[in-house]
Amino acid sequence: MGQVGQVVSSGRRREVSFAIAACLVIAVVYAALGLLEHHALRTNAFDLSVFDYALWTTASGGVPGYVPLFGHSLFAQHAMPTLMLLAPLSRIFDSPEYLIVLQATFHAAAGFLFFSLARRHLPSRLAWALLAAYLLSRRPYSAVTSYFYIESAEPMLIFGAL
Repeated sequence: MGQVGQVVSSGRRREVSFAIAACLVIAVVYAALGLLEHHALRTNAFDLSVFDYALWTTASGGVPGYVPLFGHSLFAQHAMPTLMLLAPLSRIFDSPEYLIVLQATFHAAAGFLFFSLARRHLPSRLAWALLAAYLLSRRPYSAVTSYFYIESAEPMLIFGAL
């Protein structure tokens, strides 16, 4: 019985490793596509700059969420306490490109968490199909790579909580 348990455990470890690898590949591909789009001036620079300014002014000790373009804090429009967790990153990176990479990472992490949840309750093939659908459907590279919204972390946070 111990050997059977080890085989099952080994098979599950291999499946988890493949899922992690698939999600990492998607994160790298989507981040690269997003950065290429950004360098070709095909991203929404307005939203990227708004969030970058809000994070930078917060991390620099200014008014939390202040956006010079607006003349007030981003929090006057939206309550986004999760955004403040990203503020230290703005002191490390001098371009909003890190937000594109971060968003692709959130998407991939959410995919893995979704897969982990699905494989506990569904047959393996269905869990893989759901992972593929989540990562690849509805042109996610445009949703993940051109705009930045802190809401992109929500699927990751929800699947992580579940």
